[in-house]
Amino acid sequence: MRWFKRVAITLSSGPSSDRYVAIAAVLAVFAARAQGNEPTLPPTHQHGVATLTVVLQGQRLAFEFESPAVNLTGFERAPQSEAEQRAASYAKGQLQQAPRLFITSPGANCRLFSGKVDEPTWVPDADHHDYRARYVFQCQQPQRLRTIDVQLINQLVPGTKLQTQVLVGNERQSVELSAGRITVKIPQ
Repeated sequence: MRWFKRVAITLSSGPSSDRYVAIAAVLAVFAARAQGNEPTLPPTHQHGVATLTVVLQGQRLAFEFESPAVNLTGFERAPQSEAEQRAASYAKGQLQQAPRLFITSPGANCRLFSGKVDEPTWVPDADHHDYRARYVFQCQQPQRLRTIDVQLINQLVPGTKLQTQVLVGNERQSVELSAGRITVKIPQ
């Protein structure tokens, strides 16, 4: 049920184009459930683990990323020094460069359509802070999308795993990415 709440939040708060992608993701999840392949998501806040959901629906390629701050900055409490402030700013800056984070098959001709990065609010006494990001690409030739090199993994603290769910039509796959494995193959 947790995944449904996350999608509901996306539907109520995202721009209209993001809502359509989120609706497509919900429909893909329901289709997978009907076939007995319900997606399994890791806990929403686990150090050393980040999540990425990739949805290809028509010409829209959407990514949703979520990670504890510690996986990007090396700390999770509110930044206390100038170096920590720079690390937090750097993490946000890197997440704002979606075309460098997701390298798609050249023949698919995918271009960034929209993106949003939610950085932690850095509440001083809070134990958990998370980064969230959503990106939508427009692909002129989606049938030519074979792979995505997820360079995002290189922005994470070494050793962090990126649990990735890929939804394309009725197809779903799960893959764990790490520094040595950054390529996602798109189901055809």
